Amino acid sequence: MSLEKEDCESITKEMKRLDKEIDKLNGYKFILPNKKVVLVKYEIYKTMFDGKCVNSLVDNQATSRRPMCLKTAHQFGNSSIDFTPKESSLSFGLSLLHAEIKAFKHLLHLSYRLELDPPGWDVHKFKERKFKIQRVLYERFGIKVDLCLQGHGTTNTGNLARRCFIDPKLFDTCLELDSKLVENLAYIILCFKSKQTLDLDKLEKFCHETYWYHYEKYKWSRMNPSTHKLLMHGCQISRKFPLPIQYFSEDSSEAWHKLNRRNFNNGSRQTSHANRILDVFNKAIYLSDPKISMVHLQNRLKFHRTKDYPDEVVDFFVRNTPKNTDDSEKQTTKDRDEDNSSETSDCDEVETMISAIAEQSRNNATELAEVKESLASMKERHTALC
Repeated sequence: MSLEKEDCESITKEMKRLDKEIDKLNGYKFILPNKKVVLVKYEIYKTMFDGKCVNSLVDNQATSRRPMCLKTAHQFGNSSIDFTPKESSLSFGLSLLHAEIKAFKHLLHLSYRLELDPPGWDVHKFKERKFKIQRVLYERFGIKVDLCLQGHGTTNTGNLARRCFIDPKLFDTCLELDSKLVENLAYIILCFKSKQTLDLDKLEKFCHETYWYHYEKYKWSRMNPSTHKLLMHGCQISRKFPLPIQYFSEDSSEAWHKLNRRNFNNGSRQTSHANRILDVFNKAIYLSDPKISMVHLQNRLKFHRTKDYPDEVVDFFVRNTPKNTDDSEKQTTKDRDEDNSSETSDCDEVETMISAIAEQSRNNATELAEVKESLASMKERHTALC
């Protein structure tokens, strides 16, 4: 860890250091109880960089331009401009969580300015419209949007955005926006977050149609860069990764903020700021150990719920075409039964693998003893210093 200003030079230096560490990574080898040898090889995808880091890494000097296509918000609505992205910028991921929040925020502000004539800026009309939308959303969804929180930004979080996009028809009636635009945007976000294999060519066409439909209905509105990235470059970015793009999102790292705050306040030494940061860092390191993180994995699998997606989203999933198409209803029922059986078999295989790894971990008493000793020594040192 280092305490320094985050500028282009320090970002580039840290990137080179990470590349050297990635080159030195070795595989992980373990033996199952049936004497089978499993070798795990690591592939690192750098998808957790924020916008400032990406601008520095792709050498984008003007931060008003998108690092993907190097276009500004003034040019987003011009259909004659080529939005071909830089190949080097596609490997930094889509940032789905922030894209969902920004799309939610964009629709809110689009609704706030809907009654301004001409669409300009009138403080009194804008505030009246904003209070009206906030009241309607609270009555229909039970959520409070666009409220400032001391030290925490605003109430516009990923949880609020997800609750609204799950029911896009009710959401567009609250905002009084074009229903097709809101529903299409909600379906696109659900597709990318589904962890399913997508028909990217079909989805890309749908994203571009939604993008230009937005400027057809609301020419005076400027789309924010994150929503532009989602609609114009989302499928191009997805093609760069071997798995669905949701597996490379920042949801898990964002979920750690609550745990880090709790450890910072209750599980660290209060002697100095450096000691508190060091204790939080050390706790995050040993909690990320596979043997510790897999202790309650079976319980988490039991409470895992499968999601039901609307038909508009399922149309973009890649599915095997049926051989016999005489009776479509019977074939659909058969496909659903096969999907359920395959999901059950996959879960059984996962549970078998987890139980085998857990059994090997329990048999390896020496390593567990070392972990217990290290935890005990850290606790003693913490008690002595406090």
